[in-house]
Amino acid sequence: MSVFRGRGSSGRGGDDGIPPAFRGGIKMPIGRIVTIVVVLLVACVVLLLASAAVQRVDPGFTAIVVDYSVGAQPGQTTQFRQVPTGTFFLVNPLTQRVAKYPLAQQTLTMVRRSQEGRVVGDDSVECNDIAGVRVNIDSSTLWRVMPDKAGNLYFLRPDVPLTDESGNDVADLVVRREVRSAITYICGTMSYEAIYGVDRLKFANQVKDLLAKNLESQFIEVDSFLAGEVYLQPELAKAIADKVNAQQQAQQAAFLKQKAENEALASVATAEGAKKVRILQGEAEAQYILLVNEQLAKAPQYIQYIFSSKWNGALPTTLITDGNATPLLQLPTTPISPTATIPTPSSTSGQ
Repeated sequence: MSVFRGRGSSGRGGDDGIPPAFRGGIKMPIGRIVTIVVVLLVACVVLLLASAAVQRVDPGFTAIVVDYSVGAQPGQTTQFRQVPTGTFFLVNPLTQRVAKYPLAQQTLTMVRRSQEGRVVGDDSVECNDIAGVRVNIDSSTLWRVMPDKAGNLYFLRPDVPLTDESGNDVADLVVRREVRSAITYICGTMSYEAIYGVDRLKFANQVKDLLAKNLESQFIEVDSFLAGEVYLQPELAKAIADKVNAQQQAQQAAFLKQKAENEALASVATAEGAKKVRILQGEAEAQYILLVNEQLAKAPQYIQYIFSSKWNGALPTTLITDGNATPLLQLPTTPISPTATIPTPSSTSGQ
């Protein structure tokens, strides 16, 4: 059943009422179609080339532009130009190639602990000291590309990234190998006691100097080298621990001995002081007795005075004498003042 009905719909080939737009496709010459397709393709190519021609150098990066249309000319020292960071520039995508390097500081950590560094497992450097004692040393190296030598590094290691491709980047192919070489060489010139102890900073400085010299020829700058933990062999570590314990015990024994000697000297000094005090007290007592005897010899009535001043008036029930003296109070016939004849010890001693 026909959807469109109208005049001439009797099926004799006349006008059936269908609009002309629905009667058939739009007819276009083949040449015009090809032209449109070519124009579209050219426009896409132009857009792609334009987007590739405009380049940007992000902060912290530098760009190296290599021109294949020029090549190396006689007397030409470089085949590239270097674009500074933070700029826009134009290149020819057909004849020029752009390589970008980060100028930021990079860190290469080589330690025994598997939680740190790029390598899973023990990545510390094993070396022998001057006496052949084997040790392992952790390290951390801070390095960067020389900003004005990035192009030279690119030609030295073309298409090799700085990082992020373990085993196939500049960090592993260049820096890691030089770090191992420098640590091994300097370790062979020092004893493990020096590296393990007070000369660790000296060891790190010597490694940094050698490492900087070797990497300079490969256009890499070393900012810092840090020597980390030093691992000794188990038997050697035990021997050192025993030695340290013995030294500590000897120091403690010496301290206790010195303490005992100091205490003994203090006791002797105390005794000497007490002795001098007793001697001085004895001398003072003797001088006092001599003074009293001298004064009593000058005034014998003083004893009678003392006796009378302390007598309670009662005679003793028992008298013991030598038969020659009568232990009775001899009263003087004239009054005697003890202060008039017997000076006090203080006034006498000052005369």
